[in-house]
Amino acid sequence: MNFLTLTTIILSSILVLILIAVIIWRIYLKITKKVIYKSNNIGHTTKDTIDKLRILNSLNNAFVLSNILVKNPFSKNKYTLFSGIVICKSKIYVLSDLIKDTQNKIEINDNGIYVLKNKKWIKKDKWETNWLNQMSGWLNRRFKNNYEVVIFIDENLNLEQIDNQTRYRCMNINELNEEILENNDQNLHIEKVIDIFLKNNLFKGNSNK
Repeated sequence: MNFLTLTTIILSSILVLILIAVIIWRIYLKITKKVIYKSNNIGHTTKDTIDKLRILNSLNNAFVLSNILVKNPFSKNKYTLFSGIVICKSKIYVLSDLIKDTQNKIEINDNGIYVLKNKKWIKKDKWETNWLNQMSGWLNRRFKNNYEVVIFIDENLNLEQIDNQTRYRCMNINELNEEILENNDQNLHIEKVIDIFLKNNLFKGNSNK
């Protein structure tokens, strides 16, 4: 066996090992992301939220993203899921998962959402105010004051039903659209903002709704 043949075999073996390592690493990352997402400790996005975002995207020139999972040192679990992000010229609207209950009185406080049913306050699953607080840390580092975290509510909800004790505004799809259309200030470079979210997104190829 000459030197050239030996070198070729060694290099081929190294390339095969590298390929196997890459495949194993990709499988590990995929499994890890699924476990993180399904833990329900970082955020939650319902189909209703995605449907509303699609409608909003058709009403104006804003760019809409959903299900953006990022590493976040400000989160207890080190990750944050952005349910909805609406990027327009004036600012970024970061939306919570949609609140849809139209029959009962609702209280939103620092511990989450509580719905009054049969004279008892029942905490809503998979919705935490703390998730919104953790988003702010990640957003501040990248966008300073050019964003607002919003509690996203169904347009059929009567605001008199809601006792909002948090620092976040409650807005529905119509209010958001109206505010976007009215504010034409050019404070942001939309493409750069989109790029920041997509580059940090751990759910590659599944964010633009």
